[in-house]
Amino acid sequence: MTDNLASPARRPSVAGSSPSRKPSADPVLRGTLAIFLTKPLQMMAKHNPKKFPQLTEAAKNALALLESNQEYLVSIDKPGARIADPKLNESINKLIVPLQLACQSRDNALMSTALDCLQKMLHYEFIQGSMTDAQSKDRPRKLVERIVEVTCDVFKKAKGERDYPDDSVQLPLIMALVALVVSESCDLHGEAGRIHEHSPLLRTLVMVEHNLVANTVVKGISSSVS
Repeated sequence: MTDNLASPARRPSVAGSSPSRKPSADPVLRGTLAIFLTKPLQMMAKHNPKKFPQLTEAAKNALALLESNQEYLVSIDKPGARIADPKLNESINKLIVPLQLACQSRDNALMSTALDCLQKMLHYEFIQGSMTDAQSKDRPRKLVERIVEVTCDVFKKAKGERDYPDDSVQLPLIMALVALVVSESCDLHGEAGRIHEHSPLLRTLVMVEHNLVANTVVKGISSSVS
């Protein structure tokens, strides 16, 4: 991974400047995964807990996991450290839970935030094609299969809904789909991802999307998975 945030160059101290922060307080030393997940998970934990109690609990559990594994999260920022790592497989499965619940909430703020997190996890290769889905009890399957389902299901109309997700959700949805398609760490065109099963859904998105830029992007995705 080229975007390694674990060991940035530090500026030399300047006379009269405040002392450097302790390592434990430095957000950079928390690892890339914690940096871009912490604030969204905090938002999910506080967002209407009476309406989404399961999401609130899952978000708090994910935050506790990030907090208790800071040293490990820094170690996996090293190139090649995420490949075939059973601990990372377990951790990512747990972190996906609140994102999945947020995507299923039909709440625009929650859905867009969760999709943005999934896009970043794919971009930074925290999701590997070899990871297994801990929720799959009936048959063994890859975690990326669940992520494809969760992402594409955001666009499906819920019972009683007249419209598809609004623009605030459609853009992060498209970005997540792009990240899925171009991911080098996930085999989405083979058995691992099976994204080809969702190509009719992507074509539907093209037909109803009125945003020209988004429409062009989705057409490219649809043609690549058909």
